[in-house]
Parts: sequence; C-alpha cells; structure tokens
Amino acid sequence: MIDIRRDYRFYTHLPFGKRFYHLGRRYLAKLWARFHHPRGVVMITGSYGKTSTAYVLGETLKRAGGALVTDRNLDTIFNLPQTLLHWRWPPWLVLETGIDHPQEMDFHLRLVKPTTVIFTGVVPVHADEQLLGSKMGIWQEKTKLIRALPANGLLIYNFDDLLARHAARLFSGPKRSYSLKKGKGDYWLVKSKVTPQGSQFWLATSSRLPIRIKTPLLGKHFAQSFLAALAFLDFYHLPPSLLVDTARQLKPLPGRLSLQPFLNGSWLLDDSRRSNPASAKAGLTLVATLKPHYQRLIVVMGEMGELGRYARQEHRRLGRQLAKLKPDILIGIGPLMRLALKEAEGVTAIWANDPATAGELFLKEYSPRKGDLFYLKASLLRHLERFRYVLEGRKVACRRPVCHYYHDCSQCDKLNEERG
Repeated sequence: MIDIRRDYRFYTHLPFGKRFYHLGRRYLAKLWARFHHPRGVVMITGSYGKTSTAYVLGETLKRAGGALVTDRNLDTIFNLPQTLLHWRWPPWLVLETGIDHPQEMDFHLRLVKPTTVIFTGVVPVHADEQLLGSKMGIWQEKTKLIRALPANGLLIYNFDDLLARHAARLFSGPKRSYSLKKGKGDYWLVKSKVTPQGSQFWLATSSRLPIRIKTPLLGKHFAQSFLAALAFLDFYHLPPSLLVDTARQLKPLPGRLSLQPFLNGSWLLDDSRRSNPASAKAGLTLVATLKPHYQRLIVVMGEMGELGRYARQEHRRLGRQLAKLKPDILIGIGPLMRLALKEAEGVTAIWANDPATAGELFLKEYSPRKGDLFYLKASLLRHLERFRYVLEGRKVACRRPVCHYYHDCSQCDKLNEERG
C-alpha cells in the first residue's frame, strides 16, 4: 500500500529535489516487486553481524541458483529500493535490514516481506533519545520483522543473545538457533582456529558430524555467520558443500577486519567501518589471538556512536577489556575514550580529540616498525583513515572529531582545507 505521508518523512533529511527522486524510486521498486516471486526473501536484522551474515549467505546462495544481495555501503532506506529494482530477480533475495528510528521497520515492510528472518542480537546501538531510546526500544522495532513472517516461514536466531532468544518466542513456526558454545542451540561451534592467514571453524548439529570451514575471514565471531548460513541450507535441503566451497573464496570486506601490509614492515588490521559493544569485543578478541604473531601491538580506538544513556558505561567496559588485552600502545580518540583510557590502567596511552591529531602525537614519540600490528577500530563517521594518512606523511588539515561524510576522507575536498 502506498502511503506518501508516512514514507515521505524518512527522506526529509535530503535536499528537497532528492526527496521526491528517492520516493519515486521506492514506489517503482514496490510496483516491480509485484511481478517477481523469488523462492525466498531473507531479511537480516540485529545490532551486529548483519553485513557479514548477508555476505556469507548471499555468496553461498549465488552458487545455488543465484541470489540478489543488498548493497552493504548504502543505508537501508536507499539500498532496499535499489536492490528490488534489479531488472531480473534470481531465486533468492538476501536483504540486510538496518534500522535506527521508530517505525523504520514498518517502512521497510511496506516495501517487501520476509520468508526467512535472521536475528543476530541486540546491543545498545542507536539508543540515543532521538533514535530508538533504549535496548528495549531497539528490540521492539527489530522484532517487527519476526512478526511479519508467514506461519510457514523460517526464523534463525542467535542462541547466545538473551534478547534474540526472547524474540524467538514471538514466532510459532519453524525456528533454528546457533551458538558459539558447544552443544548449545541447534547449530554450534565445536572449535575454531584463527591465524593471520585466516580462520577455521568446525560446525556441528545433533544430526551430523562437524563440518570444517576454512576461510580468509579473520575472527571467531565470523563462525556465527557460517552457522546461520548452515541452518538456512539445511532447512531448504541445500548441500553444505556450497558453504564449504564459498568460504574458501570469501575476502575480508574493506574496513571490516581486513589485514594489509602497512609502513616499514608493519601490518594494519582495519576495522574502522563500524563499532558497537559487540563488534568491539569481537575485534579485541581477535587481536588478542593475533598478538603473539607480532612484535608490538598498537590499538587505535575511536568512540562508539549512538549509545545514548549507555555511552559512558559501555566505554568504561571497553577500557577494562583493553586493560586485559595489554596493547603496547593504546590510542584513544574522542571525549568518551577518555573514560576508556582511565579504566585501562597500566597501559601506555595517548589521547586525542580527532584522528589527525592522534597520528601526530604518535609520531612525536614513536614510528611504525617491522613486526608492528596496528588495529584501527571506530564507527565510520569517526574517519580513522585520517590517522593512517598522517602516518603515511599525507597532509591532513581536517580536525573534525565526527563527520557525516559516508565516504573515505580522500574523496572529500575539506580534508586539506579546514583549519583548527
């Protein structure tokens, strides 16, 4: 059903002309969707793990007749219409469904309905008062996707997340759960091995022997995405060999735990695309695993955004996690990271208000050297690439602590123009 008044408000942040352009694309996408009947529409929601799960499952289903996957670099209000306007739909649609405002899930559901929902879990992202307000507000909005499932649909959920388990009670149809704890849920991780070259996972369920997954993706937490994909394949009677073969071909996504050579024989682990309590914990767990492979660990950590009333306690908790990690050098960026640095007792620390200043302060006392591992972690709008630019000797005049430019700073004219 077309409701211009309800839909228009989600585009009011755009320039006047673009509002109607995107509103028009939305209604064309809704019309186009009426003529297509894919075998399944998978909609993935949660506070973390959406992109990796869509990536793993989407690439796997491309081997099973074809899949259309949403553009991970666009906000959901833009990427859903863009995806649906694809001229030819394959058998499967895999849609990452992010939300950060009340009634936004209703907005998405007026465009397309799921046949499968994957619910990854809830942490206090977008918990600002002007957004979803609290963890319960986040849960209530995200679970609308589960309520939209047909009775013969499928719900796949993270057994390790308490709020995901509560969400599963809302659906009486077929359900499958997954867990990183052996013997928990319907699908679980038996063991894992992570090195700088990649990860190996042994995945099991009560009805089968463990399946070994070998992938270039780095981090134990990626096992959750493979477990969700395995549950999906089993339900639809697709061979798990599709997942095994796909895993070998996957490459780390830019800014999402991608490891690359850096300066003077050092290495850079770039995890600066997103940051929230769950992803920060997963990233630090990975870094702790990789630490013995390097001479020196430098952690560059920017603020986690949109945590609302949870912001101070989550940054203090982050500081305690950093204290346990014991990096050789800890660089905190942004006002809230002062709280984290206070909790990270005994760690050599540097604080700065913005990434460029942080880079300059680092270079005053240190320099990248062979065997270093730099770990960069922050939300996208903190633009930690400016720290890297300074170390590379590039001019960086911009000192904004937060910027709503959604592309790399190298594409922004203000990078070398701003002062102060």
